[in-house]
Amino acid sequence: MIFLNIDDDKESPTYGKLIPADGMKSIGRKQDKNRIYSYWKKGDRKNPFTISRSGVSEFLDCKRCFYLGRVMGLRDMKTLPLTLANTNDRQVKKEFDKFRDEEKSHPVMIENNLDAVPYKDERVKIWTTGGIKFENKELNFKLTGKLDDVWIIKNSKPAELIIVDYKTQAKRGKVDKRMYFVDPFHKGYKFQLEFYRYLFIKNDLTVYPKGYLLVYNAIQERNEFGKEMKFERVLIDYNFEKKPEYFDKIIGAMKEVMDSVKIPESNPSCLNCAYIKCGSQLLKTKKMEKKEALKIVQRDGLELQNLPAHFKKDREVVLEAVKEHPSAIMDADESLMKDKEIILLGVDYSGHLLEFADDSLREDKEFVLEAVKINGYALEYADDSLKKDKEVVLEAVKATRRDHKYNIDVLEIIDESLRNDPDILAIVNKKK
Repeated sequence: MIFLNIDDDKESPTYGKLIPADGMKSIGRKQDKNRIYSYWKKGDRKNPFTISRSGVSEFLDCKRCFYLGRVMGLRDMKTLPLTLANTNDRQVKKEFDKFRDEEKSHPVMIENNLDAVPYKDERVKIWTTGGIKFENKELNFKLTGKLDDVWIIKNSKPAELIIVDYKTQAKRGKVDKRMYFVDPFHKGYKFQLEFYRYLFIKNDLTVYPKGYLLVYNAIQERNEFGKEMKFERVLIDYNFEKKPEYFDKIIGAMKEVMDSVKIPESNPSCLNCAYIKCGSQLLKTKKMEKKEALKIVQRDGLELQNLPAHFKKDREVVLEAVKEHPSAIMDADESLMKDKEIILLGVDYSGHLLEFADDSLREDKEFVLEAVKINGYALEYADDSLKKDKEVVLEAVKATRRDHKYNIDVLEIIDESLRNDPDILAIVNKKK
């Protein structure tokens, strides 16, 4: 299916009309800019970077798609809105809100011998609209998850909360509770409930050992449709399995990927990556002019990897790509790895990029001095002989950056013979 870009902003003069499509998220709008990690890092970072439950799922599904979207700002593939399912969710919420106000058990709870009522608390509205949040101060991340509903075990002290998610579907036959999570398309629902539970635990809330899916399955075995769609309603329980440490580890790994200048490998089963790759290869069959190549890399330097090989040897094209995104160096031809201007542009972004420079530059004291004055951590990828050179090391120590992706002590990358040098130690201690 082909999607066209239609302006859906009702206050826009072009509302409802076709407008030029852009594959990147807008950085002119504050809300989008704060959702793109590479731009958020350039700001003051007073507010933590927000990642939703779906963002964490994307990371587990395909790290490359996650990186391109969340870090670089590639726009998500457009999909059709689930208007029928969303309408059903709203109606179900209204129904449960009535029982919430009356503090009575809903019939589905009684049918399933669940001694509970919809949770009556002012936070429920926050959790179901804006989401429940947890701020990881160490990583400066805010994790969020928007729930459908929260129930509570009657008379439980402390309050034992039940996490509930509504699901609308249309499958033939009756819903089989025992086989529901065997369906490969339903396995993600387990993660969804587990992640919500993780956020609850991080907010010091007590969670019932089971989460629930309230499934509404449209009945297809009817002779007449009329004006009504009828549903089978089934409550499916799920025994929680994951410990909070499981998600702590995932979030930590996610931070490492986001801070890296290397784009991660794609999941071999990722259809989005396959589509992008095949599309790029097909476009390469058309002879591209240099003017077009320059325009592409000026907009997104990382697109250098998808250009024909001769452009990766073209200094002007590579220089423009590196200016837009320094890690484009990794896709440039080896012949340009002796180019001082290109390498220094990369080093200014990350000392790690000196690794891609030709050996002749990494052995050149004059060049390495220039590089470490820009970014002290570039010393790690200089020739070992220069890690013993006090003049070079002093300049490197002076230019280490607090906000760099490196979390190591600068003393770890210099030669042991200089680690106790009083002049070097004086600068290191002053920067702490």
